[in-house]
Amino acid sequence: MIERTLFAAALWMLGIGLLQSLPARAASAACTPTEVVVFSNRVHVRCFADRDGIRFFAVPTANEELAHRVETFGIAAIGFAKTLRIEFDPRDETSGPAFGCRPHDCRPIEAIGITTARPDLPFEDGE
Repeated sequence: MIERTLFAAALWMLGIGLLQSLPARAASAACTPTEVVVFSNRVHVRCFADRDGIRFFAVPTANEELAHRVETFGIAAIGFAKTLRIEFDPRDETSGPAFGCRPHDCRPIEAIGITTARPDLPFEDGE
């Protein structure tokens, strides 16, 4: 009986350890953009409302393809009064400062889209 209890406890602890080591799924923010700005080192979108203190989402201009899409989607969303859905890692406070995304109010963009659907649903990866 004691062995079963110890075995069950060990499995439970192993499961907790594995769960903690898995990468977190990106968070999704509904963003009503109020500005899209192209800087020499980044393209950022400023949202009307913040999500847990995060109001800016940005991508480095070194990632030309994504930077162009962020700029295009942001301008379209403003022009057509649409909502952007932005996926980001809420815990990522370290990769953004290299291109001007401040850790206290900005997060790097992992994915972006224009939506009229529920913005809290994750993007379909297609894989």
